[in-house]
Amino acid sequence: MRLKDRFSYLSRLRFNRFKMRVAGLNMYSSCVDGVDFVNFFKACKMSDTLFSWFLVTQLHVWMCMVRLRQEGREGKYLTHYLILSMWTDIAERGRVMNIPTSKMRAATSKMVEQFHGVLLAYDEGVMSDDRVLAGALWRNIFLQRCDDPESLANMVEYVRMQIQYLETLDSSQLLQKGRIKWLPFKANTSHLEGDLPKALSLDEELLGPDPNVIDKVPT
Repeated sequence: MRLKDRFSYLSRLRFNRFKMRVAGLNMYSSCVDGVDFVNFFKACKMSDTLFSWFLVTQLHVWMCMVRLRQEGREGKYLTHYLILSMWTDIAERGRVMNIPTSKMRAATSKMVEQFHGVLLAYDEGVMSDDRVLAGALWRNIFLQRCDDPESLANMVEYVRMQIQYLETLDSSQLLQKGRIKWLPFKANTSHLEGDLPKALSLDEELLGPDPNVIDKVPT
């Protein structure tokens, strides 16, 4: 019965499944190729690491997921391939960076755990007032390191603006093409010159700065 229900679910999709799988990959690519990561790293005082990249990427993936919830079964189907594309990409990046398999597997497990927690925090934030959303971003993007109210306000504005923008996108195009052109992040980082700091260890590269020494990390 469960197998029958599963195929019944697939047969009721409004659009071609193959096109929607491709759309999921395209949507994920938009979360990576269409985002100015250096600008985010500077604005959030992040090191240039795989972990920092993951924090920014999961924020944009989550915003896509918020939009797709409006699309019923098709939205769930595309969301599956959006998230699958993210984990596949993370594994490939680890391989290209020659990170030991055991280390990458352990780090990915922690990323998955964090990702699920972040979804809850961001969902609560976007459904609440700006104070709650700011708290979620302060913990999960700024890693509790931001003491500049303007930087935090810029990030809150960015998320609210993108959520509203995504709601205006045509459902048919979104579910069959998946391509998103993000609105620009307006944070002024032109005064922040020089190279971004790098990870001091493999653990920092994969899991972020040690919270016990977080205040000692260069900003």
